[in-house]
Amino acid sequence: MIFVTLGTQKFPFDRLLIELDRLIENEFLTDEIVAQRGYSTYTPKNYQSFDFLSSREIAKYFRKASLIVTHAGTSSIMEGIENKKKVIVVPRQKKYGEHVDNHQLDITSVFVKHNFVAAVHDMNELGVTIQTIGEKVFEAYPFGSRMLVDSVSGYLSELAEERRRVR
Repeated sequence: MIFVTLGTQKFPFDRLLIELDRLIENEFLTDEIVAQRGYSTYTPKNYQSFDFLSSREIAKYFRKASLIVTHAGTSSIMEGIENKKKVIVVPRQKKYGEHVDNHQLDITSVFVKHNFVAAVHDMNELGVTIQTIGEKVFEAYPFGSRMLVDSVSGYLSELAEERRRVR
């Protein structure tokens, strides 16, 4: 089962839900999919979805799933990793009205850089990424370590410095 979680941001993330429906309609995906769609306006036709779930229900789906597909919310990514699931991160993007800025691209970059997750930036890559995720080997997250915090902090400092130079 694939669990899709789009978080609780008050922005729709319809393009991910639509692409999953398309992949099922074209028989590219046959896995059971359950989605927590948040404030998205699109309601999937070919798989079960909920606007919101309780934290207990979300935890149940994280445990049950073989694969997590998530927006780049740090908590969602980390819950997938903590449950030892393969995680595909699809960051929300400002140009599609999915968030106020592109910080989810930055978060995704850090997790990908350390080989903790796979990422999809173009919906045309989603189906193949889902089908080949089983072949990928990811690093185990060093829980108790400050590595990711330090990495994110360093990355954000670099971005801030770069933006100061551009102005």
